[in-house]
Amino acid sequence: MYWGEREVYLATSSELIDCSPVETEPGKLLVGLSRRSGEFDRALVEGGPLPVLTEKGIVAHYNGF
Repeated sequence: MYWGEREVYLATSSELIDCSPVETEPGKLLVGLSRRSGEFDRALVEGGPLPVLTEKGIVAHYNGF
């Protein structure tokens, strides 16, 4: 699972109802996608349409500004 604006964070869930954020250390969220200086998405990144499961893995689209 993922959520957020400006940065996209990751979470896990065993039953897809209750989720727990993924942390790199207690209280520090794991950033899955962040803004890139000098690029089109330098101001904002956020989750886009639903991800697609393929034979090679998961494709996740995102919105950037």
